[in-house]
Amino acid sequence: VNSGTTALFYEWAAADSHVAAVSDNRPAGVDTVEADAQRFFCHNNKGMLLPGESKAMVFGFLSTTPGAYSQAWTIETTPKATVSDSKGALVPSLLTLRGLSKLSDNAQHLRNMVADSVSAVTSETLSKENRELIIKNI
Repeated sequence: VNSGTTALFYEWAAADSHVAAVSDNRPAGVDTVEADAQRFFCHNNKGMLLPGESKAMVFGFLSTTPGAYSQAWTIETTPKATVSDSKGALVPSLLTLRGLSKLSDNAQHLRNMVADSVSAVTSETLSKENRELIIKNI
């Protein structure tokens, strides 16, 4: 909640570009490029809060490689805002996200083939119906 008297402009950003593996449970053979892929995302990472306004922030996790991952995110505000707990102590504006990917998707190519087939049949059926309608109205 923006408990101040001025609008706050905010931006969420990853504290670093590295996504840490929480544990060494990734399968052997995963290359370092895949291991360091961006897995956490902030939807609407920039915005503005008016005085008295609050917004829910939505973060997402997506991984094609099994494993447990974490990444720290920070929020920057203009003007600079401080967050304090109920006792008045300053709280760091750091959020640690954690995600777990249990299985890799080995059947995606099969689903793509079915989707392509359904799309082709649907297009062919619509085309045939349109031809029949045009011929009927001649």
